[in-house]
Amino acid sequence: MKLVIPESYHNSIKKLNELSDAVLVPLCDALLDAPPSFVVEDLVSHIKSKAKLDINDEDLGEIVGVSVAMYYIWSIGFNKLNHNEFAARVALAAKGIDSGRDWSTLEKNAILLLGLDKPIGVTAKALDLMRDFQHVVADIRIITDSRPVFAAEDSDNSPVAVMTTHVLKVMYIRDNKLESFYAAMDCNDIRHLQATLERALKKEASLQRLARKDEIFCLDARALEDEE
Repeated sequence: MKLVIPESYHNSIKKLNELSDAVLVPLCDALLDAPPSFVVEDLVSHIKSKAKLDINDEDLGEIVGVSVAMYYIWSIGFNKLNHNEFAARVALAAKGIDSGRDWSTLEKNAILLLGLDKPIGVTAKALDLMRDFQHVVADIRIITDSRPVFAAEDSDNSPVAVMTTHVLKVMYIRDNKLESFYAAMDCNDIRHLQATLERALKKEASLQRLARKDEIFCLDARALEDEE
């Protein structure tokens, strides 16, 4: 299977190739005790709390993000290769970005980052599980509006009442494309939705407590921690 680096990752790959040992080594050391998460920003925050690095937040986020992406691609399509062999494939694929550039540092850095199975690997696997559905929610909005209600046609055309309406807009990913679904709702639907969501959060909190009793780390347990 040929490895092709998507254009959206070209800049991140270049930054990883330019990353010095003075930044990479303490970055990896900081990641070693990072709690599992499926939020890249959580890993970035942990790194910043553990090490003072000569790199801005945006570049750090790109480095962590492309590392998770590399691990994910390795795990689903190239896991018959060891990390060293896959890192060599990545460096070879990077020649498609710039054939005249030396990508040896990219290969070396990729080997080190791919070896961080706990933080990078768990994040990649968690993201894979989160996306393992036909439809994955990207965003949700509720659009609220008021509509006038008029009397019979022989009236003076003044509204006699106002009705509040809500439209639920669910944006979701399907086949790597963003699609939307709309549904009209009234106030009873809103209350029912609110109660359903609150019940779902309580179920999640209960499952997290059970997992913690067995000393299993809960991914994205921030909501429960806020409640406690």
